[in-house]
Amino acid sequence: MFFAPAHIQKRAAEWGPGAFEAKAPEVLRHLDANGVERMIVISEQERVSLPEMRRKLLATKALFDGAPDRLAGLAWLDPRLPGALGLAREAIQDMGFAGIKIIPDHFYVYEERSEPFWALLDELGASIL
Repeated sequence: MFFAPAHIQKRAAEWGPGAFEAKAPEVLRHLDANGVERMIVISEQERVSLPEMRRKLLATKALFDGAPDRLAGLAWLDPRLPGALGLAREAIQDMGFAGIKIIPDHFYVYEERSEPFWALLDELGASIL
């Protein structure tokens, strides 16, 4: 079983609210059956709404919290979204995400406006994909 962001969205709709916690054992069975020791789960992408981005992070957290020794999470964040800096800190420090997933779409990672975001991730020792 492979959970890409689109799969997370599809599964969330199929399983309903709160189902990720219950699905962790099923995910682990699939990992075991395929000889996979650990898996990284990436949250679904959101580019418009900070509250929606946070909701998607919490849905992903619910899955990796079900087996923290085997599942880890990457928070897919858009650093251009107002408030993303605070959400990045919350994702790493409070929610337990292992790192951040970034796709530099319509911006360049070396732009000056991105510097505070990169500085925060460096300060937190967060991995970046």
